[in-house]
Amino acid sequence: MTATVDALKQEQKDEVKDRDFCIAELNANEKETAKYTDMKNGLDQKIADLKASIGDLTEAIATLKQEVTDDQVGIKKATEVRKAENADFNEVVADQRATQAILKKALDRLKETYGFLQEEQSQPEQMTHSKNPGGGGALAMIEEIMTESKELEMKALGDEQASQTAYEGYVKDSNKAITAATTDIANKADAKAKADQALAEADGDLKSTIDTILKLGDMSTELHSQCDFLLKNFEARQSARTEEIDALNQAKQIFASAR
Repeated sequence: MTATVDALKQEQKDEVKDRDFCIAELNANEKETAKYTDMKNGLDQKIADLKASIGDLTEAIATLKQEVTDDQVGIKKATEVRKAENADFNEVVADQRATQAILKKALDRLKETYGFLQEEQSQPEQMTHSKNPGGGGALAMIEEIMTESKELEMKALGDEQASQTAYEGYVKDSNKAITAATTDIANKADAKAKADQALAEADGDLKSTIDTILKLGDMSTELHSQCDFLLKNFEARQSARTEEIDALNQAKQIFASAR
């Protein structure tokens, strides 16, 4: 009977140890699961942020590349227009200078033929007009045409200079924009490469974290299969065993008294 009581007491102690083990392991499992669940949530958010950032960077790089292309095309078109304008300018200047040369020859011939200058200096005005009544009008007309031709040449020169200045300014600004965009593309490409690397690492961390959570889930299932009955019935089993021990002790005392 003594051996039976001792065995029951040992069962009581062993069951307490089992209960404490179950409680400790279940609590530890719960804490670890919560920790890794938080890690997973953080990684999910990090991955979402990285993907959004990579998407924004990809779009920004594409936009910048298009801007560079547009600026390069713009410079090419502006250069073609400038060449055409310059060709027109050279043609206008050449035409006007040729016109002026022809008019100068005509003017010199008129002066030589009719002697306008000599007559204006040595003869009375009446004689000049009587000798060449139409020469002064022709001379004035030619000089007026020459003046108009020179004005047209000067206007062409001014327009050419203004166009060239505008073209050079446009090319300078466009090249500056291309340089800035190219630098920005390089910086964004570097940031995207780092984000891609961070995303790959986060994806790996997420996979590892999910694996850990699944293992913790398996451990939890096993623990509950081992511990749920014990924890649920612990108080009742301890009480029943205590009563059984008490009953055995009472029986022992009765037997002892009977002797």
